[in-house]
Amino acid sequence: MITNNLDGTFYVYNDSTFTDTTIHQRTIADSTYREVVLSWKGGLRGGYWRIEKLTPAELTTKDAEHPVQIEKIVVTSTSGENFEITDPKHFYGRDDIPRFTPEDTVTVEVWIKDTGVDAWVYLHHGRHFRRVYRHHRKPFEKEDTWKFTGTWTTADDSMFGQDITVRHAAIDVLYWETLWGDSTAEYSSYALGIPYVIAKEGAELPEDGQESNE
Repeated sequence: MITNNLDGTFYVYNDSTFTDTTIHQRTIADSTYREVVLSWKGGLRGGYWRIEKLTPAELTTKDAEHPVQIEKIVVTSTSGENFEITDPKHFYGRDDIPRFTPEDTVTVEVWIKDTGVDAWVYLHHGRHFRRVYRHHRKPFEKEDTWKFTGTWTTADDSMFGQDITVRHAAIDVLYWETLWGDSTAEYSSYALGIPYVIAKEGAELPEDGQESNE
């Protein structure tokens, strides 16, 4: 089990006319949770721990008055890869996580739980690297009250000259008033994160412990 606490400040400038310079501040008080199953490989004189399976990384705002949560995530791609999350406590092995090609266009459909409050969904993917390659964060399109859809092209997630590489994506839900409320509005968030693989045709993941394995 891996847990962590995230504290900070969320800044909101929500005047679309750009005439009001007020910046609202919301206090961030989130926690993260993930379970990982490890196995020991090697003998008494040397070895390493290998990740056998893990759950999605789950982020929740602590003691939120207006909690938000994800009901289901469905992922499809132009290469034919399909992936679904309906339970944040479900374990995924390394052969279970999504695997895309460098030219894939990936579609993500997200259903949020009906908790009685409005929310909006965002997609995070990619990787920061020496200020050259961007981490992407963009809003989903709202299909109806509880369903959102977004797309990205995996070619944006640079492979750094490799045939296969691992990246991470997260689906982030924000309580509507966190974004558009006044100075008294509450910060409330929920997110699920999971790794994914980008691989050229025929490329295979190296075994754990090799230098080429991120």
